[in-house]
Amino acid sequence: MSARSLLLVCLWFPSAAAGLLAAPVELEVFTDERVPITGRQEWLRRLSEVGVSNLRIRAKQADDKVGIEVRGTGADRVCVVTGMLDSKNELVLPGGRYSLNQAAAAARWLRTAGERGQDKPSEQAAFGLSAQQLERVRKELAAPLERSTRGKDRAEVARQIVAGLALPARMDASALETMQGNTVAEELTGLSVGTALAAVLRPAGLCFVPRAGASGRGEIAVVHLRDAREAWPVGWPPEKPVPEVIPTLFESFNANIDNVPVDRVLDALGQRLKVPILCDRHAMARHGVDAGKATVRSPKSRTTYHNLLRKVLSQARLTYEVRVDEAGQPFVWVTTMKP
Repeated sequence: MSARSLLLVCLWFPSAAAGLLAAPVELEVFTDERVPITGRQEWLRRLSEVGVSNLRIRAKQADDKVGIEVRGTGADRVCVVTGMLDSKNELVLPGGRYSLNQAAAAARWLRTAGERGQDKPSEQAAFGLSAQQLERVRKELAAPLERSTRGKDRAEVARQIVAGLALPARMDASALETMQGNTVAEELTGLSVGTALAAVLRPAGLCFVPRAGASGRGEIAVVHLRDAREAWPVGWPPEKPVPEVIPTLFESFNANIDNVPVDRVLDALGQRLKVPILCDRHAMARHGVDAGKATVRSPKSRTTYHNLLRKVLSQARLTYEVRVDEAGQPFVWVTTMKP
């Protein structure tokens, strides 16, 4: 088999919020001619270890390129993701680049791609909504957030976002109590209200769920993650390759980091990239990672923002992926290596 081969992986992933099956995902990975000779076998093993099965290999096609496409309708809907193994033996997906030790993060991104595939136009969409209802909700949630959030009381920020929505919203008292006395760590101004609200709620173990409502025009309910069968995510996988979504991630610069807390590093990189960087503090708390205390280092060198992020985040058992909000604006999502 030539090094220019293609690995097709058929995957089924459970819904992040509840054990429901997401849309099936087919992952097609074509290899660069300069991939190390053991690269394909190593990725086969690592993908298998993180739960990927039903693998088959076929020759590379002339029109192969990194991307994502949803094919079919209804029960026959399939999310096809095309990726590449590059000369550095990194797996390049529409959601980012992944080294071998980040295979679990790649699998997690593929799961979100499958969940996104559920809300493509069809007779039956996610959350029990029709495709038209779901699209209406997405448009309402695409409006930009105009209020500052960093350092503000989490419950108050959530109340203000909910109050400003065009959709009717319900938020029970216990949800508000969960957020009392907690502050928002990130500045979410300019992001869509849907992504901002999901990001504000998640660290408190909360989420919001769109529903048809009595009028059929849509509403949302703020609930505990443990009670949700499906949850609106903090952003979505981009449909374009990451270098096109955030080109500056692959620009070179001089870096020198010596025992600096992760939060400070992310603040500095966010200012340089001019892209919001959000942290999955719910997952971090679950895995015992404190981004305000965990320190990282990188000796003086010339590198890219992508490589630096991968290097320093891995020291804190973290990784990153690129997502977009409901309006298509990109941001960096930092989460744990383990799901």
